[in-house]
Amino acid sequence: MQAGLHHNGLRNQLRQPWLQLGLLLAVVTLGLQAWQSQRQQAIGERIAAAVAPGELRMISSETCGICTHARRWFAEHEVAFSECFVERDAACQAELEALRAPGTPVILVRGRPQLGFSPPRIAESLGTAPCRAAVSASASPAATSCTETACPGSTPRAACP
Repeated sequence: MQAGLHHNGLRNQLRQPWLQLGLLLAVVTLGLQAWQSQRQQAIGERIAAAVAPGELRMISSETCGICTHARRWFAEHEVAFSECFVERDAACQAELEALRAPGTPVILVRGRPQLGFSPPRIAESLGTAPCRAAVSASASPAATSCTETACPGSTPRAACP
C-alpha cells in the first residue's frame, strides 16, 4: 500500500511544475494579447486622426482575405478610406497593372502605394508613427517632435519622400 501512495505523491509532484508552467504561459499569452490590442487601438486612433477623406485608398479584390481584414480593421478603428475592386472596375484594374503590383491589397496613402496591409507602415507614411529613439546627427538635441525624428538611413523625416 505504501508503494502506491509513494507513486501517487511522485505523480502529483511531477504535475505541479507543469501546471505552474502552463499557468505562467497562459498569463504571458493574455498579457501579450492585451498589449497587442492596446497597440492596435493606438495606431488606429493615430491613423483615423491623421487621414482626411480621399487620402487613403485600397485597391482590392473580392477574393482577397487580407483585403477583408484591412476593410474590417479600417471600419473598427473608424478610419476614412475608399476602395475599388479590380473585378468590378476596369479603371481600378488598370491602376493595379500600372503600379505593377503582383496582387492586392495595394493601399494608396496620399497617392503613394504600399503592397499589403500594415497599420504601422500606414501610420509611418502619414507621419503619425511614434517617435523613434534614433535622431539624426543634424537634428537638434531638443528635438521631441515626430517630424524631427530619423527616417531610415538617418535622413531627417522632413527630407523623406
